[in-house]
Parts: sequence; structure tokens; C-alpha cells
Amino acid sequence: MIAEIIPEHRWTKNGQKFYTARVSRDMFGWWSVLCCWGSLRSRLGNTKIYAFKSHSEACLFLQGIAKKRKWRGYTPDDVDQTDTNSVTTQRPEPPLPPARAVPSLNPPAPAPPHPVFAAAEAAVPATL
Repeated sequence: MIAEIIPEHRWTKNGQKFYTARVSRDMFGWWSVLCCWGSLRSRLGNTKIYAFKSHSEACLFLQGIAKKRKWRGYTPDDVDQTDTNSVTTQRPEPPLPPARAVPSLNPPAPAPPHPVFAAAEAAVPATL
């Protein structure tokens, strides 16, 4: 069982700096945390994606981000801001897609000679 996905966490500092974090599942079955940060008064900022194998690892990482934002003086905004520990809705984790066969890196075996060409080669005498 996994907790319901929290759409987005947002923090601000002095009304000018912002930091957002979002947990989601990508199309390959990995859990990712998308982090965006910047300033409202400049075009400076960046985005980073962290990938995790399980939802619980992503939530632990998100809790670490929340702790670090608080330590750096950011305050949580009221946009979908809930504690990941207090989520009570439980649902079963969806199954991962089946593994696909990986093609071999070895070259294929050569095809046997065509019967017409094999007979023609056998009829030609060997020369010294």
C-alpha cells in the first residue's frame, strides 16, 4: 500500500524566493521528485528531477526537503500543503509494466548457402 500522491509542496522566503517540490510516477514506473526554485524578481532559477524506485523513498526525500526549507527560513504556502505523514488515504501500488525482451548484441548466425549456389560451387574443380 502507498499513500495518496501529494500534488505539490510550495515554500516562499520573504515573498521573493520560491521553492516547489512535486512527487509523481513517470512512464517507466519510477517515482520522481521534481524540484523548482527561483526568485520572483529575477529570471534566475533552476529545476532538478530526482528518481526513486519506491514511493516511500520519494516521500522521505520530500520530508528532507521540507526540513531543509524550514532551516533556510522558507515558510510553507497554503497550496496543497499537507504533511506526507498525515495522509490517510491508502491505495494499492499499481503493478509495474512487464519486462520487455532485450535484443541480443551478438550478430545472428550466417544463413546456410542456397542449394543452387552450393551445387554450383561443388561442380567447380579446385585449383592449386
